[in-house]
Amino acid sequence: TRKIGQSNPLASASNNVSVVLVADCDVSAGSNVTISGLTGSQTDDSAGLAVWSPSEGAFESSGVWTRGSGRLTVRVGTQGLEHGVAYVLSFVLQNQASNQSSPGVSVKASVVSLAGPYVGEGEYETMEKAGTSALGVARGGDPLEVHVASFRTRRIVQSNPLAWASNRLNVTLEPDCDMAGGSNVTISGLTGTESVDMEELEVTSSAAGLFARSGAW
Repeated sequence: TRKIGQSNPLASASNNVSVVLVADCDVSAGSNVTISGLTGSQTDDSAGLAVWSPSEGAFESSGVWTRGSGRLTVRVGTQGLEHGVAYVLSFVLQNQASNQSSPGVSVKASVVSLAGPYVGEGEYETMEKAGTSALGVARGGDPLEVHVASFRTRRIVQSNPLAWASNRLNVTLEPDCDMAGGSNVTISGLTGTESVDMEELEVTSSAAGLFARSGAW
């Protein structure tokens, strides 16, 4: 088994990449597992990219990350990997700033031999993707599938065009993905008003809890 998925397909977002591996042989401590093809992230090269696993001792706590090739090499921990057992490994990358289809990703093992210096070299094999949606994005659960958040509907009208008058602006928005609480929506280009800059311009919404009660103007 060699499955891979992600938590967040949105552009420039922090993205938890999760891997499930079942080896077909015992993999001794000190061996390497290499995942390759995770191209299109903004995460710089690192000799110590943090990794997590719920299986204590299965993997070391960091790996070597190379951005250009999208390659992560993680050393097997002191407990080794037992054949036929599912192990989960996860790490966080930053998505790129533009749309991207999920690249092809592969994995291999380099297994340390207890009998001598030569390593049992595996071959790269294609990893399985679930093809499921995430945050409302089709196939958004596939690794490094990246979507730039937008609005399918984006209308704005005003209540009063008369000079010096108070004027309520009504905006209708339909997002093309799920937007978590705490996200920001920015409307730009509303020039030519007499309203002074303020940190808490009153905002109302058609339903409670959709937006904060004020915004920065």
